[in-house]
Amino acid sequence: MNIIKNQKILIMFLKVLKILVTTSTYLMISLVLYFSLISDRKLFMLTIPLFIIFNFIISNMLIKVIEKTKSNLKELDSIVNDNESKTCELFFNGALSMSGTLGLLKEDGITTPISLQTGKYNLPNKGYSTVKVIYNRMKSELLLISWSRNFVIGKILDTKSFDKEIKKFLIFSKSIIGVISLVFVIIFITLVVDLFDSKEEFINAQNSLDWQYVEGRVIKSDFWFVKSSKNRRAGYKNNLKYEYFVNGKQYVGDMFYFSMRETIDEVEMQRLKREYLNSNFVKIYYDKDNPEISILEQGHQEDAEKQYKNKGIALLIIVITIFLTLLLFYYMLVSRQKKLVNEVLSKL
Repeated sequence: MNIIKNQKILIMFLKVLKILVTTSTYLMISLVLYFSLISDRKLFMLTIPLFIIFNFIISNMLIKVIEKTKSNLKELDSIVNDNESKTCELFFNGALSMSGTLGLLKEDGITTPISLQTGKYNLPNKGYSTVKVIYNRMKSELLLISWSRNFVIGKILDTKSFDKEIKKFLIFSKSIIGVISLVFVIIFITLVVDLFDSKEEFINAQNSLDWQYVEGRVIKSDFWFVKSSKNRRAGYKNNLKYEYFVNGKQYVGDMFYFSMRETIDEVEMQRLKREYLNSNFVKIYYDKDNPEISILEQGHQEDAEKQYKNKGIALLIIVITIFLTLLLFYYMLVSRQKKLVNEVLSKL
């Protein structure tokens, strides 16, 4: 049969391809070694592990495809040998199940539900199409469906199995939506917490305009440069300590000003050094209700107000994205599948 012949040719082609990949890899390694020796540049040798890794990955991929094709070939042999083909009507609309795609076979007025293993082969045309079907005598539930030059392996389902396949996929779909919802909720909660932390910083910066001040002394202030990371831009951080007295009680503060940034640029760092580190005494603004909260400069610094508003906008976008994403997934994985399955059921 042409289908089996084509599968055997495919296996041979994959084996030849694997040999060519391995041969070309060793050839490239040999060339790298040769050029390393004649040019006295050992740097070339660093590419050898890359070629070995490349060969390992590609070879393993080809081996898996070869093994899968061999497995498919065994299935085909078990179905085709000593079996006759029959012409039937196949209905297919893309309704999914956990083991494949649902379809209906109509022969002599009898409609039979089937599951198509479409992940391995090509998809049939949607709607009704005339196909050739070969039933496996050894495994009565297994069959081969072919049309034009394409084919697919199917499995006959009884009513109980058919209902089970539908329910399993719908549960699976809802589970995916649940996981996506959980991920978005975690992101949303993280952003809300961050926004509230920023809000406290923002309000304190605004309230600081009305704070009283006392004279204090800078004890320590070190600046150091840090590289950028996922949640931080490159710049300078500081370790600031200053002391002051309110109503005879000593306090120690550690902020130049309220800011939503973890780092500052070099210009700002030099300004702070000039204004505060060479002074014996500095003005320290404090919250009269909570004297332990203090700063050296009042009000909003940098673009604090803009950052706070941006965080609020980002939170709003996240909420809208969550809603639209869940709506889209619900339609794609649940509503659409229910519609397709009901279409299949209506034709039984």
